[in-house]
Amino acid sequence: MRVLSRLAETRRKMTDALAKKAYAQQCRRDLEALHAQGRLPQDVVDEMLNADDDYLISERKYLAHLFTD
Repeated sequence: MRVLSRLAETRRKMTDALAKKAYAQQCRRDLEALHAQGRLPQDVVDEMLNADDDYLISERKYLAHLFTD
């Protein structure tokens, strides 16, 4: 039973990691689109595109107002 429990936990962690990676990729595409629309400066986009996923996801909430239009 412990093996199944550990297997389920490992699968959950892998699923969470994949979902997080996909969300970060979507954030990067959104940033590029915002720049193309002239709503975000290139230096901000460059910094965010080069950031790690955790930072990008945490900072997206501060830019949320740009994503909602």
